[in-house]
Amino acid sequence: VDHYEVFGCAPAATLAELKKAYHEKLREFHPDKRPNSSTGTGARVTQALLDAWEVFNDPAKREAYDERWQRHKEGSLPVAERASVRRREGNELYKAAQALSKAAGPESLSAAAEALKQYQAAISKYSAGVELDPQDHRLRSNRALCYAALKDWTRCRQDAESVIKLRPDFMKGWFLLAKALWKQGSPLEAQRQLDHGLSLLPQNAELLALGMEMAPDVEACRSEGCQRLPRVSSGRASRNVSPACTPPQGNSRVATPPPRSPPRRSERLSERRQRKASRSPGPPADEFEQTPHFGDTFAERTARFGTSCSRGPRLPGQARST
Repeated sequence: VDHYEVFGCAPAATLAELKKAYHEKLREFHPDKRPNSSTGTGARVTQALLDAWEVFNDPAKREAYDERWQRHKEGSLPVAERASVRRREGNELYKAAQALSKAAGPESLSAAAEALKQYQAAISKYSAGVELDPQDHRLRSNRALCYAALKDWTRCRQDAESVIKLRPDFMKGWFLLAKALWKQGSPLEAQRQLDHGLSLLPQNAELLALGMEMAPDVEACRSEGCQRLPRVSSGRASRNVSPACTPPQGNSRVATPPPRSPPRRSERLSERRQRKASRSPGPPADEFEQTPHFGDTFAERTARFGTSCSRGPRLPGQARST
């Protein structure tokens, strides 16, 4: 028995809406209202209403019933329609993740974790739809959007490539393919794919805007003669300014200066004499070695490095001579 059909409500109806429909149907079909019914319709409908309300009024029972109801309904649908159901479910999850990210901002870790769950759930829905209908380009395009939101550019590019094979005139396929290649550090290849997309979709505003965003990196690679930019490791912020390109191999290298030969013996002796002559005079030779001392007067020189007075070490208990 389809309980929702008995109540005349949709599966998305709230408990308050179901309760209202329950009382209206009871008043209409209660046996006391149909005392002369020979078919017993009132009694049958009333019993069906009571059975349905017992399920709807218990959250756990309703959740279990909804799962069975969904499987039963989808089993009777064509494969393409079942895939569309998965796509619509994925769309709702994707929108929820986007709303979380925009409302909380990048500083909220809890919101980011919840948005991650929503994106992953959306990917699961789209993947289930792809298994049902591999030729539906919208499923792969929407899944690529989720991968782009998660900065998984490899999977985003793979889905985008499938999209443009299935539907060459679909703008999102070219947009996501070019963006994924750009973020992976291949702006020149991204520009080539973007130009191909623009040849099929001339003057498309979104593709042109992406081309302007990529332009600094494309020009940087062209001026340096490189094909790729240094890839940004996973977890770092995406590139928003033109980085330096990997320098090309050839004659443009900076010459390495030749190593210096060690100084000769005469040069070393000369340098030592110059350093010795430039030293500031230390304490008298007969009192201290030329080593660091702390304190301004003789009595304050309690911390010394090196050998102490030339008179020899002072024995314990012996007073210092003046």
